[in-house]
Amino acid sequence: MWENKSVLITGGTGYLGRALIDYLSVKHCKRIIAYARDPHKHEELKRDFFHVTALRSFMGDIRDKERLNMAMKGVDICIHTAALKSIASAEYNPSEAYSINVAGTHNVLAACHKNKVRMTFLSTDKAVNPTTHYGKTKALAESLTLNYNYYSTLFSAVRYGNVMGSTGSVLPLFQDLAKKKSPLPITDPEMTRFWMSKKQAVRMVELSLTYPPGSLVVGHSPTFKVVDLAATVHQRLPRPVIGVKPNEKIHEILISKEELPRAQKYKDHYLIEPAVSYDDSIVYHIKGTPVTEEYTSDNRKDRLTRSEIRDYINPPNQAFRDDRSRYQNGKQGVAQQSSNPGEVSPRV
Repeated sequence: MWENKSVLITGGTGYLGRALIDYLSVKHCKRIIAYARDPHKHEELKRDFFHVTALRSFMGDIRDKERLNMAMKGVDICIHTAALKSIASAEYNPSEAYSINVAGTHNVLAACHKNKVRMTFLSTDKAVNPTTHYGKTKALAESLTLNYNYYSTLFSAVRYGNVMGSTGSVLPLFQDLAKKKSPLPITDPEMTRFWMSKKQAVRMVELSLTYPPGSLVVGHSPTFKVVDLAATVHQRLPRPVIGVKPNEKIHEILISKEELPRAQKYKDHYLIEPAVSYDDSIVYHIKGTPVTEEYTSDNRKDRLTRSEIRDYINPPNQAFRDDRSRYQNGKQGVAQQSSNPGEVSPRV
């Protein structure tokens, strides 16, 4: 599906954007366009992926309609990852969160519609029954994306929880604190979250483009207790309970009760069909297993034990390791074993 195609990635210099570029670098794309606004990250990207001849570094902001339209010319597929992702920043800067996550997404949709570009939008578990400003803006952006199929049937979305090791996620935070021998703060001992590897996240993006427009792909993820993750990163450091942040959930949801009638389960993902038919010629009924209960992170069937969390962080098989240093340093890094037996080496 990628061969000889021009692919534009908004937020292309970010964690997942880089993972997508790495994946697409061997797919014989005509062009891989990284669309992002930070000039320093563009320079790092070009240095780290100097060997990817199809890569194009396109500086721009998704709030700039004219620039987006220019970037979208001749593009076949757009993967929209750009967002203001910090929950705290969104709470304190709601207008910025709206302008980037909602108005910016609308600009991307309009540019794709104008240039007939197939697009998938990266959503989040925070968009389901949202309580934070970040979640609310992502919920609106997800709805905008799917309903843009009324204008042209080009748009899909993918929804998942935490991507292991991504910028702003809890694992790098705990690992940085563990290096400094600082306490690992826990907001609530019962708090759970979904967890997905970078490799799985890239697969979900690709999968979302294989289903008909209007489809919402949901990643099937293991879950973990945050306190278990902290104990796995370092067994001996204190884990003070600091209290839940404003509007923060104890458990996240990936499929709500209201979505169950339209949800089907497959081996490694779920598919939520649209509530309405955007085009009578499109068949959405792809047979899976009906989903009968809300899909939450408080799901003990998918709960990782501490030993399983340790294997996720430090896979025994090098082939399954998500190594961040490859993207940070532009070369394949091999993590060093920790000299402290109570500490897990920060590899992810």
